[in-house]
Amino acid sequence: MKLFPANSGWFSIPFIFLTTMAMLAALTGCGGHSSTPDCTVNSFNISPATATADHLAAPPGNQVQFFGFDAINTLPPGCSTVAVTQAARIDLKWVVSDPVNVAIGNTQGVDYGLATCNNATAGAVTITATGPNARNATIAGTATLTCK
Repeated sequence: MKLFPANSGWFSIPFIFLTTMAMLAALTGCGGHSSTPDCTVNSFNISPATATADHLAAPPGNQVQFFGFDAINTLPPGCSTVAVTQAARIDLKWVVSDPVNVAIGNTQGVDYGLATCNNATAGAVTITATGPNARNATIAGTATLTCK
């Protein structure tokens, strides 16, 4: 005995079964979460990462020019297609861990990111650049400079 005649149209058993399965799939999803990764840059890469200059040399021999870039290499998988600029950042604040022996400039067009060795250092001095990310959080990047 058949529940529905063979020519019952839309209300055939295969139709009802497939419709029920589609609704269940739509309600339950595929079991995973398809959330978008957080592609906000959270640090800077400073170039060069390490440098040495001679404090006894005349400029530019006693200087090193540093540049800060968004650290897209630290973004999670799935962010490779996100348009993040690789241009040098010009909105960073530069500081050094040893301001007695090393100076660094913060004036655009004059000495921005330019570190000058005034004296020899016992070891590497940390160069730090801080600035905002896309969410206006302050982020940083570091490099080292040795003055011989």
